[in-house]
Amino acid sequence: MIRIRTLVLAAALVGFALPVFAQGEDPAPDPAVPAADAVGDALVEAGRDVDPRWRTIHVRVVRPDETFADQPLADQRVRLHLVVPPHEVFDTREATTGLDGVARFRVLRTAGAEAWAEVDGEQRLFSDPIDLGAAGDGDIELRLWGTTADPSGVYISRAVTVLQPAEEYLIVQQVFTFGIDGPVVFRPDIGEPGPGMRDRLVHVALPDDAVGVRVIRPEDTTRVIETDLFFGGEVAPAGGDGSQQPHLIVQYSVRHENAPSYLLEQPLSMDVELASVVVPQTTEYARHPVLDVHLDVPVCSDEGAGPAGVMCFTEITDDVDDVSLAAGVDVRVARGGRAAAGDVMRVTTDGWPSPAPWRSWAGWALVLLGALAGTGLVVAEIARRRGGSDGARLRLAALLAERERLLGEMASWSERLSRGEVLEREYELQSTRIHEELGAIFRELRNLGIEPDASAEEVGVSGAA
Repeated sequence: MIRIRTLVLAAALVGFALPVFAQGEDPAPDPAVPAADAVGDALVEAGRDVDPRWRTIHVRVVRPDETFADQPLADQRVRLHLVVPPHEVFDTREATTGLDGVARFRVLRTAGAEAWAEVDGEQRLFSDPIDLGAAGDGDIELRLWGTTADPSGVYISRAVTVLQPAEEYLIVQQVFTFGIDGPVVFRPDIGEPGPGMRDRLVHVALPDDAVGVRVIRPEDTTRVIETDLFFGGEVAPAGGDGSQQPHLIVQYSVRHENAPSYLLEQPLSMDVELASVVVPQTTEYARHPVLDVHLDVPVCSDEGAGPAGVMCFTEITDDVDDVSLAAGVDVRVARGGRAAAGDVMRVTTDGWPSPAPWRSWAGWALVLLGALAGTGLVVAEIARRRGGSDGARLRLAALLAERERLLGEMASWSERLSRGEVLEREYELQSTRIHEELGAIFRELRNLGIEPDASAEEVGVSGAA
């Protein structure tokens, strides 16, 4: 199919595109008609499109100097690829730039085709395509940067940290975009692997309590050593590669034991120009679909300074304009963070879903309730001694009945929470109340010499159910 398509295309262009192919292989010219090359050269010299079938493509190659000003690059070999989208190359031309940094190509206008310029010096670079069917001349500019293998000039131009809850953990996802000081591209020296290789790569430090570190991208050029990342990809000056795509995306977990608060502390191994910390206020968990998590961070002064050694932020907001999250997601964002290498990013979060205090106690109580064998006779004997009067027996029965009622209420709230019928906050309030009431009853039972897990039958009273 590809061969048939190519033949059909060639047949369709045979009378129209052959002048494009035929540089250096033209048939003998008709004496009555000026040679195509001579006409094209005249058009280029005249600087005007006399013959609308032809256009001149100017490819300008520049290299930024120390001030980032573009300087023309002479004697640079340039290729111009003529392509039928998506990727059928039907001709490739070559030319060399002059003192003005420009290489000129004369091509025949071809509807539905494109032209791509390429240079291959210290780095191989392609331009964006231009339409070969358009009228007039075409202009392409290619910017070549110098290269360096020294990572000391690399900094974090943008970092986004997203925190989300999981069972006993917070899931942290961080997205890093790097920049570099000076008009150069960082290209690491990875030719000799060994102990000194760390110093030749870009180092990103993670929090000391990070676990389960996983590099989402790029896996092939990033190494993980405990809580340190070493990035071995290229870094171009901001905007120099024509892309704003992140360089590094990583995910890890930090354990917070289901506590309502967590302090995120991350050492910074390089300068940070712009940082954001994001907490979505919704989750996919049925038990806590809506969150109310607050952020507390050092705030920068009007002069842009913050506490010594700590990243400061410009504001805390619910605006998601500069955060790449799904539309409609409610968030809280600390944005505008700036810091120097050696500082710490310190973010306090509060309001995470956490179990009520009674949960750990409930497991202990259930174990005791299931371990009564061998203690019944002793408890019954104590009950007979301490509860000989009718009043004491009635009081003991009431305490045991209230204990059973509260344990049943506790189990009911737990089931309703697991089914998503109540909010986590309401559940915590109710379970805390029940725990306090049970604590008072347990103290009364111990004052009577009764273990809190003893049943009514074991202590020799009735009416406790």
